[in-house]
Amino acid sequence: MKKSLFTVGAASLMIAMFATGCASARNAMQEEYQRFAAQAPQPVVRCKVDKTIDDLGVAVGVNYNFAHKLMKEFGDATANHREYIGFLNDVNYYVEEEKFDEKAAIEKVKNDIIANDAKIEKAEDKVWPRVVAGIKATDALKLESKLPEIIPVIAANLKMVESISKLSKSFKGFDAATIEKGLACTAIAIQAAWTAECLVFLEEHFRRTLLAKTYAK
Repeated sequence: MKKSLFTVGAASLMIAMFATGCASARNAMQEEYQRFAAQAPQPVVRCKVDKTIDDLGVAVGVNYNFAHKLMKEFGDATANHREYIGFLNDVNYYVEEEKFDEKAAIEKVKNDIIANDAKIEKAEDKVWPRVVAGIKATDALKLESKLPEIIPVIAANLKMVESISKLSKSFKGFDAATIEKGLACTAIAIQAAWTAECLVFLEEHFRRTLLAKTYAK
């Protein structure tokens, strides 16, 4: 009898741990969106003592401003559509954690929402229509034209990250010029890293939104 109780207790613990893990994964995705949406505009990083670093700072700054503008547009479009963001987060969860392909993940999340909506009496309380409204609001950003713009910037930005890394390792010392170069490279690297993460985030969600359009009925 004790063995049976222990087994049931262990099973319950495993279920609880699994549920906590799922929630944690979904919360992490929500936090990622919030982190990108909360990013403030930043000035282009300049370096007066090194033209190569200065040019990289300007180029990365252009990419940063491009990513920031797209993120602001996405944030504005989804500001009143938290159910849509939740939908994207759950799709991302099934793709990343459960290894679903994107189409299967979208179908899974849609079906789960609709099944839950069937238990809700009031039409205004149902979730799927709100998700559809978010899909339409985001699609109004003309995602078909945005995606071809994003992909080459991601590639170019990654090359710039490599260049910054190589440059930062090429000089040594503690004189004023070297310190200025080091600080500039650090600031540029931070901008480039945020830009890369933000653009990948947007590319994934824009692509999934276009795919979700076919289910937005």
